[in-house]
Amino acid sequence: MSVADPIMSLSATALAKKIATGELSSKEVVEAFIRRNEEVHPQINGLIVQRFDAARQEAEQADEQVKQGTEIGPLHGVPVTIKETFDVAGTPTTFGLNQLAHRKAKSDAITVARLRRAGAVVLGKTNVPQLGLFAESDNPVYGRTNNPWDLERGAGGSTGGEAAVISAGGSPLGLGSDAAGSVRFPAHVCGICGLKPTGGRLSMKGHWLSVNWPADWAQPGPMALHVEDLTLGLKVLIDDRRPEVDETASPFIDPAEVELSNLRVGYYEQVDALPALPALKRGVVEARQRLQELGVDVVPIQPFEAEKIWKLFTQVFYAEGLGDLRKFLKGSQVDWRTKNMMRLARIPRGLRPPISAVAKVIGEKTMGETMANLRKPVISSSVYCRLLAEVQRLRFRFQAWMREQSLNAILAPPAPIPAFPHGDFYANSALMYNGIYNLLGVPAGVAHVTRVQMAEQGSYQPGRDVFDRSRARSDHGSEGLPIGVQVISSRWQDHVVLALLQQLHQPTHAPNC
Repeated sequence: MSVADPIMSLSATALAKKIATGELSSKEVVEAFIRRNEEVHPQINGLIVQRFDAARQEAEQADEQVKQGTEIGPLHGVPVTIKETFDVAGTPTTFGLNQLAHRKAKSDAITVARLRRAGAVVLGKTNVPQLGLFAESDNPVYGRTNNPWDLERGAGGSTGGEAAVISAGGSPLGLGSDAAGSVRFPAHVCGICGLKPTGGRLSMKGHWLSVNWPADWAQPGPMALHVEDLTLGLKVLIDDRRPEVDETASPFIDPAEVELSNLRVGYYEQVDALPALPALKRGVVEARQRLQELGVDVVPIQPFEAEKIWKLFTQVFYAEGLGDLRKFLKGSQVDWRTKNMMRLARIPRGLRPPISAVAKVIGEKTMGETMANLRKPVISSSVYCRLLAEVQRLRFRFQAWMREQSLNAILAPPAPIPAFPHGDFYANSALMYNGIYNLLGVPAGVAHVTRVQMAEQGSYQPGRDVFDRSRARSDHGSEGLPIGVQVISSRWQDHVVLALLQQLHQPTHAPNC
């Protein structure tokens, strides 16, 4: 089924304007998106908590307010969807745990409340991996989300349900969250756009978090078919009067004020530790060429200490042995991927060096490095504090490096692979390309720029490494899959990221759903 209703091709920004002027009613817009979700849900299983009846009532109220000339917000009457890990009053927030399926949130998360205050109508909540841990949205409560570009592949994670719904035409604007690429990777594999704001710009209150996720690593972020909706969404989500996480927050600047010809942008085509497939490299090259045509100074660079940052990321992530996550799992069915991750965390300290050495000898280089990076399952508070101090040092060094290089932004692949076949545990390694920028706390977004070409797929020859073979599985049969590019900037320069995404993004719905 293809997207036939012209309403679904309009941006949330355009829909809001048409609803405000009476050219469209909120009721007909909401009804169109409900119909679309009912059409595609059996195929993609993206919108897993539906509140269609409530949405219809809210749409009618929105139309009445327009008729009465009541002051309205910038998203008045526009339907939106929300990632399942955010609280939405009257709905469960399970993050894939059976034991929480019948508990309903009493209030909205801060960011959800802001969307509602702006007039948005919530259609429902979208699927995630169990505990938000993986690059595929699948869990024992709601099942598996399929990528609308290829139903045999995942839609990414942890905001995969959201990306799939938007790509299939089921929502013009969504609210996701990103702790290690959870907005950007799904946006890439589903052919939409998404933004992770500067760490600390938005509050995560009302969103589930484990203690091993520092508050300014994870950020709520808008996802959409059109970049102008990322800008509108971020404006709605920000309250500059009340910096809730980081008191140093700079006010948000309109991306329209960015003068492209004054920008200097660095680019790289891969992180050598996890080589990128040809289509991902070409995506960066095409983005570079597009910006150069617009007068942007684009120069080649090397990724800033990517392997060191990712090593530190994994050490902090595993610092308490995932004990907090284990507490949440009690009484619920445990997803097989979650079991695998817990096994990694349980490997005793003394066994890790020999496992690492053996893995490297037999050709499992990446697994060997992973074992070498992970310290003992639970580290001391003093070691943990030293790790956090190193995080801050790296952040300062990155900001200084950006100034030394006179860079306003960076172009990079959003992952080394396109969408991967269902059930590939090792494809989670792709999040390295995103997670390094969560640790640095800088803004980053993804735009859809191209698709995998026939001559590119099937060309990757893997070694013995399991992560290598995972990339080969993603490569095989990938012709036509969407390819994104990642844009990164310095702290509080969210407007620069959005301005560049606007020039690079090619909006399109998934053609086969």
